[in-house]
Amino acid sequence: MQSLPLPPPPSFQTQGTPGVVVAFRVFVSLYAAFCLLMAAYGVTRVTGLEVKWGLTPADEVEPIGPGDWIVLGIFCVLALAMFGCAFLPAAPWSWGVGLAALIVGLSCCGAPSIVLLVLWCQMPTRLYFATHGWRNLPQPMSPPPVPPPY
Repeated sequence: MQSLPLPPPPSFQTQGTPGVVVAFRVFVSLYAAFCLLMAAYGVTRVTGLEVKWGLTPADEVEPIGPGDWIVLGIFCVLALAMFGCAFLPAAPWSWGVGLAALIVGLSCCGAPSIVLLVLWCQMPTRLYFATHGWRNLPQPMSPPPVPPPY
């Protein structure tokens, strides 16, 4: 009796950047733009420009406290950090930084963050970062020996 040939072992796509990495870069860029818009609004509020420009009546303005400056600083730092995440290299440490950025993204963009988190944690994405962008792929395993005939 002749045995059937064994199927080839599963392989990961090793050409180009995985789609989840491209989607991640778009996501963090949009998140950085959102943070910049919020920081711009914070500047108009803290400096009183919203009253000067007529966006808010003068009698409806709340007093400015130190918390407003802290929130403005947080949005500026978040914008810079997310913008930097858009340019992460394909290195093993970048996968963890991207994971942290997606977890931070849960605070305001829950649905896209959850989808990206699920895709980010799958093996092809992790292998892409572990091999420095497919440059250091491990040698493929040799197929198992053919069993002897009965």
